[in-house]
Amino acid sequence: MPTLPSNVPVAPPPPGVHSFLVNPPDTLIRTYSIVCFLLLGISFLTVGLRLYTRAIVLRGVGADDCMFVLCVQSFIFVLSFRYASSGQRKDEMRDEKETSG
Repeated sequence: MPTLPSNVPVAPPPPGVHSFLVNPPDTLIRTYSIVCFLLLGISFLTVGLRLYTRAIVLRGVGADDCMFVLCVQSFIFVLSFRYASSGQRKDEMRDEKETSG
């Protein structure tokens, strides 16, 4: 397999340091998690206030309100798949046959 120029370091790493150009660790997972759950909370708040206003104050819920609820549900669905995994990317996972033998 040929080496891609983007996978070749400019200089060798210092002694005792491993180069992570080929398979870098995911260092932004904590930031990603905080941002996702912050946005989820904001979504709950805004959609809840909108539904309260439309249902209680204006006494009329429309199709657009149902779409907002559907969007929040799909966001929860995507987040649940992201956090249901073991936290590893698929290219980092090993085959069970490979690890047991």
